[in-house]
Amino acid sequence: MAQVRWSFEWRVLFRLGAVIAAVVVALLGVRLWSQQATMLADRKASLQLQTQQYAREAQRLFESAAATAAAMASALDELRRSGHADRKVANDIVRGGLISNPLIIGASTAWEPNAFDGKDAEFVNADALHDETGRLIPWWFRSGSKIGSEKLIDYEKPGAGDWYVVPRQKKRQVISEPYPYPVEGKDVLMVTISQPILEGERFLGLTTVDVPLDTLSDRVARQRLYDSGHMMLVSDQAAIVAHPQAERNGQTLQQAGYPQEVVEAVRQGRDGVWEVGGQLYAVESLEVAQTGQSWAVVSVVPKAEVVAPLRRDAWLGAGLGLVALLLVLGAMGWELKRSVLGPLGDDPHEVARHVTRVAEGDLSGADWRGHELAPGSVVRAVRDMEERLAQTIRQIRQGSEQVTAAAQEIAQGNRDLSARTESAAASLQQTAASVQHLTEGVRHSAQAARTASELAQQAAAAAQQGGQRVGQVVATMGSIEQASQKMADIIGVIDGIAFQTNILALNAAVEAARAGEAGRGFAVVAAEVRALAQRSAQAAKEIKELIEQSVARVKAGGQEVQQAGQTMGEIVRAIERVVGVIGEVTAAASEQSQSLSEVNTAVGQLDQATQQNAALVEQMTAAAESLRQQAQDLLQAVARFRLAESARG
Repeated sequence: MAQVRWSFEWRVLFRLGAVIAAVVVALLGVRLWSQQATMLADRKASLQLQTQQYAREAQRLFESAAATAAAMASALDELRRSGHADRKVANDIVRGGLISNPLIIGASTAWEPNAFDGKDAEFVNADALHDETGRLIPWWFRSGSKIGSEKLIDYEKPGAGDWYVVPRQKKRQVISEPYPYPVEGKDVLMVTISQPILEGERFLGLTTVDVPLDTLSDRVARQRLYDSGHMMLVSDQAAIVAHPQAERNGQTLQQAGYPQEVVEAVRQGRDGVWEVGGQLYAVESLEVAQTGQSWAVVSVVPKAEVVAPLRRDAWLGAGLGLVALLLVLGAMGWELKRSVLGPLGDDPHEVARHVTRVAEGDLSGADWRGHELAPGSVVRAVRDMEERLAQTIRQIRQGSEQVTAAAQEIAQGNRDLSARTESAAASLQQTAASVQHLTEGVRHSAQAARTASELAQQAAAAAQQGGQRVGQVVATMGSIEQASQKMADIIGVIDGIAFQTNILALNAAVEAARAGEAGRGFAVVAAEVRALAQRSAQAAKEIKELIEQSVARVKAGGQEVQQAGQTMGEIVRAIERVVGVIGEVTAAASEQSQSLSEVNTAVGQLDQATQQNAALVEQMTAAAESLRQQAQDLLQAVARFRLAESARG
C-alpha cells in the first residue's frame, strides 16, 4: 500500500506542480513581459537619446563647416566690393579657411564669368588654378600633412557639378549628396557645403567646404551600441553619408537592405524608434546648417541584445522559481501525506471506489487485507459502515420475511374467521327465527292454561252447585281424583320443563354473548328449547285429554252423584287446587314468553354484533394484506443491497 500511496502522492504532486509551474510561468511571463516592455521602452528612449546626441554632434560638425564656408564667402564678397579684388588674396582666404578648420578636407570658391574682378580673359589657362574660361575657380585641399591646390572641374555639369549648379538655382546654402571626387588621382567620398555669394538676387559665385565621409565614419564607428549595433548618418534622400562599414557609404538605405519604414521616416523627417524584423531602428533628424535640408542619424541595434540582461534575469528567476517550486512541492507532499493520506488511510481513488460500491448497494464485503485500517481513518470508517449496514440489512430482510409470513397467517386466519363469522351470523338468524316460533308456542300454551283455569273455576262452581249430586258420583270421582293426580303429575312435568326451558334460555343468552365458535353451542341449546317446548305441548295435550275424561266421568258420575256426595267435596277441593296449579302454569308460561322475548332481542343484538365483527374481520384482512404488501415492498427495497451471503450464492 505504501507503493500505491506514494504513487498517488506523486500524481498529486505532479499535477499540483504542473499547476503551480503554470501559474509561476504565467506570472514570470507577465512579469518578464512587463519588465521587457518597461526595459524596452527605457532602452528605446536611451537609444533615441544616444542617437540624438550624435545627431547634435554631427550637426555641430556641419555647422562648423558651413560657418567656414560662410566666413570665406563673406570675406571674398567684401574683397570684391572693396574695389581691390585680388585673386591671390582670394586664394589666401580660401587656403586660410581650409587651414582654420581641420574637419574639412577641401575648400574652394567658384565665380560666375567676370563676377569677381572682371578680368577672366587675363587668366585664361594662366596657371594650374585657372582653366580655359579664366574664371576664379581655385580648390584647396589637404594631402597628408600638406596643403595642395587644383582648379575645379565639371562645375557646370549637372550631377557632378550639383554642388555649384544647385546653389546657383536655389540661391541658398546647399549640402550635396555623397559623391566621389578625385584628389591627387584618388577618389575621395565626400559631401560639399556650398555657400552662395549674392548681390541682391544675382548669383555671383560661391564658396565650398568639403567634408570627407571617412572622418564621419570614424566618428560613427567609435559609437558603441551594445555588442553589434551601429550608427550611421543618412541624407534626406536616404543615401548613407557615414557608416562604420566604409563600403556602404554612398549607398541608399534600400540598397543596403534597411526596411522601408526607416527609409520613409528619414525622407519625411520623422523621429522615433521602430521595431522591424527583430531590430530596433532609432531615427533622429537634424538640420544641416542653413541649407534647409534635414538629414538623419540612424541607430540600429538587435532587440535580442537590448533585452539580453532581462533574459539573464529571467533565467535566474526561473532557476530560483524552480528551486522554490521543488521546496513547495516537498512541503506540500509532506503535508499531503500527514493531513490527507493519513486520515484517509489509503489512495483516495480506492476510498472513492469502496464508497461508490457501498453507495450502489454492494455490501458483499471487500478484501480489506493490505489496507491500513488505522483507527479514525476514512478506510476504517468505510469498512465499519459497510459491516453495520450489512448487519442492518440482514435484520431488515429477516424482519420483513417474518412480517410477510405473519401477515399471510393473519390474512388466512382472518379469512377463516370471516367465513366462520358469516356462518355464525346465518345460524343466529335461524336461531332467532326458531326462538320466535318457540315464543309464539309458549304464548299459545299460556293462553290455553288461562282457558283451562277458567274452565276449572267454572267446574268448581258447578261442583259446588252440584254438591248434592256429587254424592252419587263419589265412586266415579275417585277415578277423577286419580286422573287429577295424574294431571298434577303432568303439570309437574310441565313445570319442570318450564324450569329447564328457563335455564336453557339463560344458557342461550350466555352462548349468544360469546359468539364465534360458541355459536355452535347455542344451536344445541335452541334444539333443546324446541324439544322442551314440544314436551310442554304434549303435556298440555295430555292434560286436556285427562280433563275431557274427567268431564266425561263427571257426567257419568253425575248419575251417581248422590252416591258420591262425600267425594264431591274432595273433588271441589281438588279442582280448586288444579285451578291454583293452572294459575301457576299460566304465570310460568307468561314468564317463559317474556324470557323468550328477551332471548330473541339478545339474539338480534348478537346477530348485529356478528355482522359488525364480520365487517371488522374484512378490515383486518385488508390491513393484513396491506401489511404483507408493504413487507414485500420492503424486501424489494433491501434486495438491491448485495450481502456476503447473496454474493456467495
